[in-house]
Amino acid sequence: MDILILTGGYGRHLGALTALYPKAMLRFCGKSLLSHTLASISETSKKAQKIFVATGYRSETVECFVKREVETYSIKTPVVVLLPEKQLTGTFGSTVWGLKTAGINGDCLVTGVDVIVTETAISDFLVSAQEKQATVFLISSLLSVAPTHGMIRLREDGQIAEYRKSSAFSTIKPGSGWYSDVGIRYLSTSFINECRHLTLCDPCDFDDIMPNLVHRGFVFKTQVLRERWLHFGVSKDFGQEPLATM
Repeated sequence: MDILILTGGYGRHLGALTALYPKAMLRFCGKSLLSHTLASISETSKKAQKIFVATGYRSETVECFVKREVETYSIKTPVVVLLPEKQLTGTFGSTVWGLKTAGINGDCLVTGVDVIVTETAISDFLVSAQEKQATVFLISSLLSVAPTHGMIRLREDGQIAEYRKSSAFSTIKPGSGWYSDVGIRYLSTSFINECRHLTLCDPCDFDDIMPNLVHRGFVFKTQVLRERWLHFGVSKDFGQEPLATM
């Protein structure tokens, strides 16, 4: 297994906050968002062959910052900073670009830096995903709407029945049958191979490509995150209360 961390986006939803600094360097509770991501995967990374960091916006700044943060958190797994993506193409497009650029051909844990979950949640998700031997999405019913993440409706067996843009929802009510795509995904080898042959729009986010894939019969499994998680899509999100374990 490899780990792919996406840091290349402009962070347009964050407005002035990302005018000078990329999203990965923005601070919350005394640590950068990248630091939170590295901390949450620190135990999981011991099971990975390599950690790849996909860059784009202000790539040179991010590369220097990644090296410093890896030393701070004593990440022993080899960390490779990929050459910058010249044309930023959305979360799904950037994922496919990162997989190709890194030469990842096997199972891969993919995450951005706009979500904070605990190390325990990541570890549990990884164990569950490897047991299911499929592409698995970490989902949650504990947040109203993450503006840049899709919405998922499940079948009775836990597989994804429908995937829609979050813009189609003003709020989510508990028990409504819809969940937020947290933004942490475990991609199986077979799905990664399929990704290489997909025709992508530009830009291409997960909510652009997933509805068609689900409609075509691709099987995607899920794990529900039972604890609270934090999403950083707009500037006011930085005023949230930290997770209890932080």
